[in-house]
Amino acid sequence: LINGSRSSGLVGAGGVDNKTAEILCNMAGYRYQVGYGFTKYVRSSDKLNCDTIQEENISVVAEDLNCFSNSTVSRNCSASAASEDSDIDNALWLSCSNDGDQFWELTNITLAQNTPGNHNDGDLRTGGSRGTVLVTMRNTYTGEERRGLTPYISSPYTPSSICDMNGRTSKYLYYRRTGQIHDYKKITCGFVVANEMKFALSQLDCPGYYQKLSGCSFTVADEGYSPGNDNALWISC
Repeated sequence: LINGSRSSGLVGAGGVDNKTAEILCNMAGYRYQVGYGFTKYVRSSDKLNCDTIQEENISVVAEDLNCFSNSTVSRNCSASAASEDSDIDNALWLSCSNDGDQFWELTNITLAQNTPGNHNDGDLRTGGSRGTVLVTMRNTYTGEERRGLTPYISSPYTPSSICDMNGRTSKYLYYRRTGQIHDYKKITCGFVVANEMKFALSQLDCPGYYQKLSGCSFTVADEGYSPGNDNALWISC
């Protein structure tokens, strides 16, 4: 609704900021805004087909779109009618998603253990040559941080890479399920229970020996995911 008249069409990208793009994605039924910009910088397969634009006589009808930071509905957004020389190539392009996993990044992988019976967070020892694999990750969209376990993996590539990340390159490492390891060498069940520790990942895969953190792929664990605490990954470097 522009100047009292209803119009449908494209909106110019000029002046649209990150918050407005996020609100537009929310209005469209999506949780996350992944990207936005001018259509001229987007490949043809990812935007409205030019033939469709011609056939449907689609044009840019609005520009200078802005939504207030607390907007949840379109009536809290303002725009002006597009000028006659508004260019379709400068129309707004949005990428939205309901998949929040893409915003998680691994920030640290270390080996951890605690003395049985000592369950305070300060009792956890990290950075040694052996222990339960402890993963820390951060959501770049929300700023949330998570710390937790990762399941056992049979490939030697991932354990060797984790050892290398912790400054312990070794040809003689070995790795097991935590259920096969004595309590004084791992994160104990008591610590897991007392700190409500969960699996942060359902999969961690480094594709070769001595890979960097950025070279490893991972899958964020769904809520409630657990292969059993005895099946967490433990490594001795």
